[in-house]
Amino acid sequence: MKLNLYLAAANNYRSRAQEALTALEIIFNNPQAMSSDMDYVDNIQRWTTTLVECERGIEILHKYFGAQAEAVQTAAQRKTDDSE
Repeated sequence: MKLNLYLAAANNYRSRAQEALTALEIIFNNPQAMSSDMDYVDNIQRWTTTLVECERGIEILHKYFGAQAEAVQTAAQRKTDDSE
């Protein structure tokens, strides 16, 4: 259960970070794809803030819970290997 919660939180951060990166790539590489009345600077700042928050969240999760999650995952793998 602990591992699932850790992975769910980390994957949520990764997903949101990927969304932010994609939005930034579109803004920088293909600005014509965006609405003409869009405030480019505001959107760049918003997506950059989202990216920073997600990367920081992943770092914090790994720093405080990564070792525990890896231990749970290793124990689960051993249990699977022993039952085969």
